[in-house]
Amino acid sequence: MRHRLAALAVAATLSACAGHWLVQFEEVPQQYVVAAGDTLHQIAFRYRLDPRALAQWNGVGRDARIYAGQELRLRPPLPGQLHPVHGGAVVAGTREGRTPTPPPTTVARVPRPTAPPPGTGGKPASRPTPPPAIAKPLPPAPAAGNWRWPLQGQLLRGFGNGSDGIDIAAPAGSEVVAAAPGRVVYGGSALKGYGLLLILQHEGELMSAYAHTSELLVGEGDTVRAGQAIARSGLGPGQKPLLHFETRRSGRPVDPLGLLPRG
Repeated sequence: MRHRLAALAVAATLSACAGHWLVQFEEVPQQYVVAAGDTLHQIAFRYRLDPRALAQWNGVGRDARIYAGQELRLRPPLPGQLHPVHGGAVVAGTREGRTPTPPPTTVARVPRPTAPPPGTGGKPASRPTPPPAIAKPLPPAPAAGNWRWPLQGQLLRGFGNGSDGIDIAAPAGSEVVAAAPGRVVYGGSALKGYGLLLILQHEGELMSAYAHTSELLVGEGDTVRAGQAIARSGLGPGQKPLLHFETRRSGRPVDPLGLLPRG
């Protein structure tokens, strides 16, 4: 009897885990139709995706340009379904079902062999070996010492237990600064539950988000330095004056306290 009860308990646990996984998986739909004002980074932030992966899945170029009505896949494509990118232009989800035209193929001309110069014994002159190419190292992820608090205030809520970031208490209208140098990739109120939101892209595949602000002091495409005023805090859930702050690496939420200085 004990063994049977134990087996039933294990089965119930596995069923519950499977159900939880299914709910988490179904939160991300197969496709998303771009609305006016959407940006690639904003959509990636909404579904906890890596912006670079989202761009690659949909053939979006380096400029991250998308347009209203475009259908974006939100899941990795099967082998052979990945759309190529030509010259940084968007080729996935083209309008009116048109097939993008690939760029012309350039055929390199092979030089005709020439007779060896006299005095070389009939052997072709040897060419100097070019030095090996040195790959540039990727920029390291910012260390905690390079980050700063977006504003000073009491920590109301920490990371985890349903929160992708932290809540910092501050009087409405307090100056919010950039936690690290970066570029503004989104500013708006299209994401539910975040109010007026600002998102910055940093080195090391990191992003920071500043939610429930009352005013944005920078615009999309602006480059900001650490400590630069970028917004003013506003009211969060329950009309509480606070700032909700998130950090993400490759689209995945990470605890901001691991990046921010302590003390």
